[in-house]
Amino acid sequence: MSLSAGTMNEYIVKNCILLPPFSHLSSNQKGQRKCASSLKMTLAGVVYMKEASYVHSILNSKLSKYCDGCLKSIPNLWSCSSCKIMMYCSRDCQRLMWRVHKLECKQYINCGRLPIAPVRLILRIISMQDSKCCIDSLISHENEIRNNSKLMEKYHTMRLTLWDFLGGEVFANEGTLFQIFCKIQINGFMITDPNGVDVGPALFLKTARLDHSCVPELQYVFSNRQIILCRYASSVCSASPHISYCDCMTTTEERQTYLLNNYYFKCECSLCVDTDREKKITSLICCSSDCLSEPLQFDKLPSSVKLKEYNNDKLPKPIIVRYCFVCLRVYDDKLINQIADNLYGKTEVHSDVDTALDALIMYLRCCQIDEPIQNIQLKSVKDIQLEESCSYYKLFGHKDSLYLARCCSRVRFIHAIPLNSLLDNLNGRHQYNKTNFKVFKDSLVNIVIASSLSEFYWRTTWLLSDRLQLGRLVYSVTSFLLSHISDTSEFHNCNRMDNVKNYLIHPYNAYNNLDCLGRVLCKFSRIAYDILSPLAAYNPDWQKCMSIIEYYKAQDIEDIDIMNNHLKLV
Repeated sequence: MSLSAGTMNEYIVKNCILLPPFSHLSSNQKGQRKCASSLKMTLAGVVYMKEASYVHSILNSKLSKYCDGCLKSIPNLWSCSSCKIMMYCSRDCQRLMWRVHKLECKQYINCGRLPIAPVRLILRIISMQDSKCCIDSLISHENEIRNNSKLMEKYHTMRLTLWDFLGGEVFANEGTLFQIFCKIQINGFMITDPNGVDVGPALFLKTARLDHSCVPELQYVFSNRQIILCRYASSVCSASPHISYCDCMTTTEERQTYLLNNYYFKCECSLCVDTDREKKITSLICCSSDCLSEPLQFDKLPSSVKLKEYNNDKLPKPIIVRYCFVCLRVYDDKLINQIADNLYGKTEVHSDVDTALDALIMYLRCCQIDEPIQNIQLKSVKDIQLEESCSYYKLFGHKDSLYLARCCSRVRFIHAIPLNSLLDNLNGRHQYNKTNFKVFKDSLVNIVIASSLSEFYWRTTWLLSDRLQLGRLVYSVTSFLLSHISDTSEFHNCNRMDNVKNYLIHPYNAYNNLDCLGRVLCKFSRIAYDILSPLAAYNPDWQKCMSIIEYYKAQDIEDIDIMNNHLKLV
């Protein structure tokens, strides 16, 4: 379903159920939030371009799962008869890849070792006779990379690995080798599978020439060895559309630092210059908006600030603190930063189950909700051993918080995890009351739904330009609802929806028209269709889901029984 720009506001109010009407924005917000207002973007998109990789290599851990030619993952692949390492789905793919595999095949047999995928990518470029003329026009930033000690160390390691693999013979001079390395650093992509799991590095010559914006007109997915770029229309159509080189669900400082360190430019797009937006999404709230001081030394606190908790020497005095202008409460800045990192997801090293459950626990702490999970320690990140730690989480517990939105995005891992696995993990940390198992299970499902609604609000308010991630969110929520609410009557149950609302971070007025989960399901299905249908042909899961949603997306709550029977198979 495509919409004219003039009907966008009405569509957002009706379908993007958590997005406040644009008429409620201040004039300054209207000017700054181009992604939501002045560009008048529609949710629907069209495929802009498809491009096959010029060269690619598969990660060592994935070599047995993917055809080296087309990157299809299918059963019954056969190996190269010589090296027994590279796998193929057909003779055509094997013949196609022989020109780049010929050299490495010989060395695999002689050397008996397999270099990592980035080194093999460089070797394949060297093997291609037309590579120089094809990649000559790509930006290399050689001078900047020479001044980057980490990248130069990476280059020397790669060069020695390549030298050793080729038995001391490299078929390119030092200058050419360094130039290829630089061009890959600046222009390379990591191909992923439909679930976002890395498959291998690659070069796409046309796509590599696209510039960056944190508010891009183009977003992309991968289909085997192809990159598919989808354009989401706006009233302003740039002659040279942009893609994003980074995760835009981040702070401006983080994006600009990443882009400067990796691509050698400072981004000054509409998102990066929007200081009002940045202040809003990174603010900490104790009693009211803008109520916390900037970090300052403990001994520089005003005399009016009460320090009861530190007067008896039971707690070590922090070095840097912040205090609330309203209630004069003092917060240790080190603990604030640690919780920010935990919510942000910077330090996670554990499994998806641990990560998702910890995110769920932190979401409840931010909401200041104890039930149904109490006194459970975090496992995937360093927890704060402090009785009042939940009051620190409260600082991030507002609907516009980037840190809370990042936390909610990791709760979304639960959508793909069997609920029994989550409950087993939870039972290992905390003995819940199994005599009331259904109530406990329903409460967990309600919390996950509430967290997803909070993430949806944040994305439609502050990052609407990232339509692909928004589409993935509503698609995932739709699948989760149909997987974990087996009793169809629950979709009609107003009390069930009220229970979900009890776990929301903030009582939004936009929830008033959501009297049951059936309406959430229908509206999210429509949004998922609008955003993902142009790309569904390149994702088997989306394709199966979209073909059903296309038929039922026009239905309303009265047809939820039929819709559930069909969609629960997806």
